[in-house]
Amino acid sequence: MDNASTNSASKGRTLKHQALVYMHEEFKAKNKSFKNNWVWYSRSDIQNILNAIDNLPAGDGVRLYHGVYDKAVCDYLNTLTSTQDYNNHIGHNTVFFVPTYKGSEADEHIDNISAAEADMDRADRNAGKPIPQSFDGGEGYNLGTICPPPTPPKTECGKKGNNL
Repeated sequence: MDNASTNSASKGRTLKHQALVYMHEEFKAKNKSFKNNWVWYSRSDIQNILNAIDNLPAGDGVRLYHGVYDKAVCDYLNTLTSTQDYNNHIGHNTVFFVPTYKGSEADEHIDNISAAEADMDRADRNAGKPIPQSFDGGEGYNLGTICPPPTPPKTECGKKGNNL
């Protein structure tokens, strides 16, 4: 057996710190246009993601997507809160989680967003339509703490503990 430990419930592995450092350095080298280095989620954020999975019939996991904040998304986020202006997030990369549920195939994990919905959303985006301002729950989870932060002062964002 190799040095990476495995979990019998998934194909996930824990990796030695050298592998994590190598992967992160390679990512930074190949993605120089990214404005931030990592996204931090609190334990309660992770628990909310787990709760979203548990609330799905046959919820079985989560898919992690990469994204970039654009004006339409920031305008939408500004309608959800009066405590933060998200316009300064435009151009920053992020990650977001979409809970999945088990499909009929052995290794099929289906996003909690239908293909038809995603196609309509792509068409609306391409047509320049804004995101509707109503919020009726959510299919994905975002808004961790991005580093470096998009708002002044530009800090080292918790350099203590950020070892990669």
